[in-house]
Amino acid sequence: MTCNRDSTEQPLAFGKLGLLGFTTPQKVRKLLRHQDLSDIVNPSDEPLKMTIPAHGVQLYKLTAPCNGAQR
Repeated sequence: MTCNRDSTEQPLAFGKLGLLGFTTPQKVRKLLRHQDLSDIVNPSDEPLKMTIPAHGVQLYKLTAPCNGAQR
């Protein structure tokens, strides 16, 4: 979860996904808006870019694609 206490929206790019152990492509979902975003193909090099609304919060979920396997 990311929050913004400022009176204007703030852009944010989190580029340390590789340090958190993300090594495979990830699907990105904005949970509070129930919205799928663009996938992160290379988490080691590609940052997660977001805009946090003024006085707002964002909650994101990252999941690896199933590669067609049924669960």
